[in-house]
Amino acid sequence: MVRESIIQRLYKDSRGLLASILTILKDVLRGTISAMSKRTWLYTLLILSLMGMADAFYLTWEHFQGGIAPCAITPFPILNDCGKVLRSQYSVIGPIPLALLGLFYYTTVFGSSLFLVTRKTVSPSQVRALFLLTCIGILTSSFLVYLQLFVIQAICMYCMLSAFLSTLLFLTSLFFLRSERSMKE
Repeated sequence: MVRESIIQRLYKDSRGLLASILTILKDVLRGTISAMSKRTWLYTLLILSLMGMADAFYLTWEHFQGGIAPCAITPFPILNDCGKVLRSQYSVIGPIPLALLGLFYYTTVFGSSLFLVTRKTVSPSQVRALFLLTCIGILTSSFLVYLQLFVIQAICMYCMLSAFLSTLLFLTSLFFLRSERSMKE
């Protein structure tokens, strides 16, 4: 039996895009779906890191321009205060805004993924290095989300987008690592 490609599965599934993605993730974790190609995993990493670069670049630009990124108006006051987060003592390390460090992180993931996508073969150590890089990203994001929720007590939507993208980068690199290992066995 020929296994369906991820794209075919997304279009065929009538339960909706989110349900399809969750089903695919469950199948990947169980190992019941055929391993996606190296290029598919790496292109996913490229797209996610590019989105993160755009987010971090915008926040870096706003920081150096002296502005604060506007937040959407919601009925929840905690969601309306990007300024409180972006002007807090936790938003910089010395003179360096965390957004600039985020831009460096996303650019490094993008460059690493671009490097790997151009190679005919990818060594296990290269895949592990990319995975470890995304581990650093998700750990940092988790700490920063903790600071927003429990210390600053305000949420920056742009920062939460970055945390979400870091989580997706971590999961994608984890699945890529797992698929590379299963292909070697």
